[in-house]
Amino acid sequence: MDHILHYKRQEDRTPEEKVEIAIIAAPQDREYCQQVLSALEGALQFLEKKELVCVWHKGMISAGSKTAQVILERVQAAHIILVLMTHGSLK
Repeated sequence: MDHILHYKRQEDRTPEEKVEIAIIAAPQDREYCQQVLSALEGALQFLEKKELVCVWHKGMISAGSKTAQVILERVQAAHIILVLMTHGSLK
């Protein structure tokens, strides 16, 4: 991945286009990320109900899908990419 954070400016989106948020994390940070993800989903629930944002994370990949391909497609389509990591994932 040649960038970590990409944001598509509001003026570059159509009014009906949702802000796509992709949340990614290292597998070893699963427990920490679940806590953060729960808090984020709660905080963004209002915006999702208003269909202003769409939050995606790896846990939403359906069984039988090609995981790497799905992740690549979702990250490429995202307006915001949120990378969650702990100190342990940097070792």
